[in-house]
Amino acid sequence: MSSLFGETVFTVGRQLYYWEDVVLAGLIRGEWALFERDLRYGLACLARARAENVLPSKQELQASAAAFRYERDLISAEEASGWLARWKVRPEDWMDYLRRAVLRSRWCANTEMIAERFPQAEAEVDAARHAEAVCSGTLARLARKLAERAACTDALSHDTAIDHDAFADGDALIAAAEGLGIPRARSRQRLDVVRRVERSYLEFRRRVLTACAISREIRTHQLDLTRVACDSIAFESEGAALEALLCLRADRQSVRDVAMAAHRTSTAQRLYFDQLPSTIGDRLAGARQGEVFGPIVFDGKFVVLQVNGKILPAEDDPEIISRAESSLFSRVVQRDLMPVIQWQSAL
Repeated sequence: MSSLFGETVFTVGRQLYYWEDVVLAGLIRGEWALFERDLRYGLACLARARAENVLPSKQELQASAAAFRYERDLISAEEASGWLARWKVRPEDWMDYLRRAVLRSRWCANTEMIAERFPQAEAEVDAARHAEAVCSGTLARLARKLAERAACTDALSHDTAIDHDAFADGDALIAAAEGLGIPRARSRQRLDVVRRVERSYLEFRRRVLTACAISREIRTHQLDLTRVACDSIAFESEGAALEALLCLRADRQSVRDVAMAAHRTSTAQRLYFDQLPSTIGDRLAGARQGEVFGPIVFDGKFVVLQVNGKILPAEDDPEIISRAESSLFSRVVQRDLMPVIQWQSAL
């Protein structure tokens, strides 16, 4: 990790932000603790796999590596090697990351128990931390989040007084940062900057997300915030989904009966219109109760669904309020804040 510290990630106005700022911000918000937990889970899974001689196969690792490169648009082997070199990750450390990722996915329901059975020495955690933070996308995600918050700071007038401070435990943060390789003097210096950013972000959100603005957002985006109550069945193949669709439409079988006949489980869902492909969403807008749709591709599965009803957005519904806040704030960020961020490090 320390190999990145001191490098500028982005600037907002005249203010420079460094990789240690990204880590400190993650510590403040508790997100770094979740990253560390997942790293330990991965190391424990790798220890178990070695003990039981069930390491990921060559085919599994090749598929995981291909997915990794595809997500980052690394078409050639040279591009992948260049990406790793730029992030100072050795190829063997990348492969260990892929092994941990495959095994975490394989044993996702038992990772906590595995971590208890195979506790990891701190030296092993330290050795794997840099590659995990880079290859998992944690550093990039935290950097984008800090940049958004830093832009909020720039948007507020410099004479604005911000009273609340939810980040007062500086000694604990500095100790945690020192354990990650950030010197105490540097942590104290940068912690003041990061705290100001986090406080400004909260204040900016408070000003943008007023009750009046949220209410207007809900009224303006009624369709996107409308939920379709439905029963659905997911299939691996399109052919099986089409056969189920025929049973529902022509034979008028129930969703539950079709699912049982196909050895599947039906699921009761509430889907927002903006979660659906536009072609399906437009048709569902005028759907009647009992109408059947599909196949719709979700997460690589072919889904058939039957409409049970629609739930219009209510302005006092916490879930609707949360979605309205998210969409409104995201739009403000993209329109007003992102242009002021100047990236110095390609993510």
